[in-house]
Amino acid sequence: MGLPIGMVHNGIKMAIHKNKEQKKGEVTPDYVNRKLESMMSALFDTIEDFERRVKNLEKQVFSLTQEIEDGKVQE
Repeated sequence: MGLPIGMVHNGIKMAIHKNKEQKKGEVTPDYVNRKLESMMSALFDTIEDFERRVKNLEKQVFSLTQEIEDGKVQE
């Protein structure tokens, strides 16, 4: 499993958007906005990945439960 897609894309965006003001340590509203957008994007990508994995696990649990109920698997 690799990194969530949003983290990779936002890392590239942040590398492109750096300018001289940010290197001096000044925090501008534009810088904060970009940071928050990248963090939220990474968070939503992580949540989406987690939901996809939980959905697959729920399918596996359902199929195993059905096999147990049908008598295919002995406890």
